[in-house]
Amino acid sequence: KIIDFCELPPEKVLISYDKYGNTGGSSIAVTMSHNAERFDDSKKQKIFCCGYGSGLSWGNIMINATNMKVLPVLLTDKRD
Repeated sequence: KIIDFCELPPEKVLISYDKYGNTGGSSIAVTMSHNAERFDDSKKQKIFCCGYGSGLSWGNIMINATNMKVLPVLLTDKRD
């Protein structure tokens, strides 16, 4: 709904809930890692992160990143 309301183009929005579901407080980090290939660490980028939770809690941050390396999600079945 927020994407539609703000009239954001789909190619500019990162999503991971369709793969991981609600990951709580780590949602933004998981989404960035899930979309690691979309970040270009050779140039300056502006990244706007929005997080919304239960009880109408929310948080936003604008990141001006230069040479930022985002690591991909690593899947494993190993458990300790």
